[in-house]
Amino acid sequence: MLKSVKVTFLVLIIITFSKFDVYAQFAGGSGTADDPYLVETANHLNNVRDYLGANFRQIANIDLDVAPYNSGYGWQPISIFTGVYDGQELIISNLYINRPSSGNTGLFGRLEYAETSNVRVENVNVIGDEQVGGLAGDTLNSIFYNCSVTGNVTGILSVGGLVGRSSGSVSNSLSSGSVIGDRRVGGLVGWCMDPILNSYSLANVSGNEFVGGLIGYASNYTQITNSYYNYESITINGNYSVVTFGALGEEQFTAWLDNNFVLSIENYLVYDGGEYVISTIENLRHLLAFIYYVEYNFKLNNDIDLISESNFYIPHIRGNFDGQYHKILNLNINLPEISHIGFFGFVYGDISNINVENVDIVGDYAIGGIIGKNSGTISNSYSTGSVSGNKFVGGVVGVNYNGISKCYSLASVEGDYFIGGLVGSNNGEFYYGDIDDCYSSGDVLGNFGVGGLVGSNNCGSISNSYSRGNVSGNINVGGLIGGDSYGHFTNNYWNIETSGQTISAGGEGRTTLEMTYPHSANTYVDWDFETTWQEDIDNINNGYPYLFDTAFVDIDNELMIISHDLYIQNYPNPFNPETTIQFNLETNSQVNLSIYNIKGELVKNIVNGIVLQGEKSYIWNGNNNNNELVSSGIYLCKLFVDHKFVKSRKMTLLK
Repeated sequence: MLKSVKVTFLVLIIITFSKFDVYAQFAGGSGTADDPYLVETANHLNNVRDYLGANFRQIANIDLDVAPYNSGYGWQPISIFTGVYDGQELIISNLYINRPSSGNTGLFGRLEYAETSNVRVENVNVIGDEQVGGLAGDTLNSIFYNCSVTGNVTGILSVGGLVGRSSGSVSNSLSSGSVIGDRRVGGLVGWCMDPILNSYSLANVSGNEFVGGLIGYASNYTQITNSYYNYESITINGNYSVVTFGALGEEQFTAWLDNNFVLSIENYLVYDGGEYVISTIENLRHLLAFIYYVEYNFKLNNDIDLISESNFYIPHIRGNFDGQYHKILNLNINLPEISHIGFFGFVYGDISNINVENVDIVGDYAIGGIIGKNSGTISNSYSTGSVSGNKFVGGVVGVNYNGISKCYSLASVEGDYFIGGLVGSNNGEFYYGDIDDCYSSGDVLGNFGVGGLVGSNNCGSISNSYSRGNVSGNINVGGLIGGDSYGHFTNNYWNIETSGQTISAGGEGRTTLEMTYPHSANTYVDWDFETTWQEDIDNINNGYPYLFDTAFVDIDNELMIISHDLYIQNYPNPFNPETTIQFNLETNSQVNLSIYNIKGELVKNIVNGIVLQGEKSYIWNGNNNNNELVSSGIYLCKLFVDHKFVKSRKMTLLK
C-alpha cells in the first residue's frame, strides 16, 4: 500500500513538472486548435521547433536581435513544421540567418501540410543555399495567408522574398526589400508550384536564370491570379521596367492597391462583341492586368509598333487572342537572364492570325518569336527578324506542348541547346505537341539539337511541313529535325542544298529543284493545295509553297493576305483569242486586276478602282495597254484587293 502511494506521488510530481516545463516554454495554451500555445518572446518562438505539429498564436511583437539568434549562424530554421501558426499581424523583427551552405532556409525551414497566417516578418537578413525565403525555405501542401516579409534574402537556387519553393497556396501576401540568387529567383516566390492569389512584391530582384519580379519559375499549369509587381518601380538585375510574370504598370498597380486588389477591365479596354479590343501600346500595357483570366478574349484592331518600347511583351495569357492579320512591329527584347519570352511568354489559350515582324529577341530559356512556351494553340501566324537564347529557342515557339498549325517563320534563330527554325522543342505523348502545315526559311545556328524546323522532337507529331534555311551545329543536327525520341512524321521535307544538311531525325531531304515550283512528284505528297497550300507560280516565295488563310510576307517584304475564301479563275484556258476572268469579293473593295508576262512585266490593266462585293467577270482579249495583240505564251493574272495581293492565275494564250 505504501509503495503504491509513493508511485502515485511520483507520477503526480512528473506530470506537474511537465506542465510547468511546457508553461515555461510558452506564455500559455496547450497546443490544440482551441487552445494554441501562446508565443510572446524570442525564446517562445524558438521553442516552436519542439512541438512541430502543434497550434500556435503570437501575442506580442518579437525582436530576434538578441543572443544567440543575432550572431554566428544566427537563427536555426524551424523544420519540419506541420502545425498551425497565427501571427495575428504582430511583428517578428530582425531575423538573421547566415547559413550559405544550408538548404531550406528561412524563419521556417520546411513546412508540410502546415498553415501560416497573419505573420509579419520585418528587416530580415537571410542567407542560404537552396530553397531560401524570408518566411519559409520550402513547403509541401502548406498554406500562407496574409503574410509579409521585408528585408534582404540571398541564396542560390529557388530564392524568394516570402518563400523559396512553394507547394501549396499563397494568398493576400507580400514581400519587399531585395532578393538575390542564381536560378529560380522571384520577388515573392522563387519556384511556384501551386496557386498564388491577391499577392504582390515590391522587392528588387537579381539572378541569372529564371528570374522574375513576382515569381522566378512556375511549374506547368500553376494558377497565379490577381497577383503583381510594379515593373516601373522595382529593378530586375539593376534595370527598371523589366516585364516578367505578374508585371503591372505604376498607374494600374496603384489603382489595384487602392481598390482592395480589384481592377475592372471595362475601365481600361473596349468590349466589342465577344472580345476586348487592343488598338494601341497603352491597350497592351493595360492588358497585363487581365491576362490571368480564361474568360477574357482579345483581338488586335491595328498594327502596333513597339520600336520605342524596349523589353515589353505579354508574359502570360490564358484567354484567346485574335490578331486579325495585324502586325506587331519591332518587338525588341534584350533580357538574357529572363526565360519564357516572345510577344507572349506563356500561352494557355488560342492565338491566331497574328503577324510579328522584325523581332529582335535575346533571352535565356524557352524563347520564341511569337510564344515562349505554348500550352495552348497558335494558327495562321508568322514571325520575321532574329531570335536568340540559350535553350529551347524557335522562330515561332520556344517550347511547344500543344498545337501549331499554318504558321511560318522567316526569322534567323540562334542558341545553344534545342534550337529550331520554327520550334525549339516539340513535346508529345503526355502532351499534344502537334505541328501541321508549317514552314521555316530562316538560318538556324546552335550547338546541340539543332534543326531547320524543330530542334528537339519528343514524341511529338509533325506533318505536311518543310524547312529551307541553312542549319549549323555540332551534335544532333538535322536539316528538318535535330533530335527525335519516338516522334511521328508525315510528308515533311527539307532542302539538302540550302540547309547544308543531308541528314535529319525526321522528314525527307530534297533538292531545290524538287522543292520549288513546279515541284517533283515525290515532294509535298498528299498536301492540300486546294484550301491549305498555294503553289508559288508567281515566285513570291522563291518558288516554295506558301499558306492560304495566313498573312504572307513575300521576297520583297510586302504583306499579302492569302485566303481560299477568295478565288480567281479564267475560261477557257488555254484560250484564243479571249478569255473570261472571274473572281469574287466578300466586301466592296479597291481592286486592281492586271496581266503580267512571265518576266513580271505589266501587260494590261483590266480594272483599277472600287468594285462592289460579289462575283465579277472581265474579258481579256489578248491586247496590251497599247491595244496591241500580244504574242502567244504564258501570262499571269494577279488580283490585288485593298492594295494587298490576294491571288494569281496562270493563263496560256494560243495562236
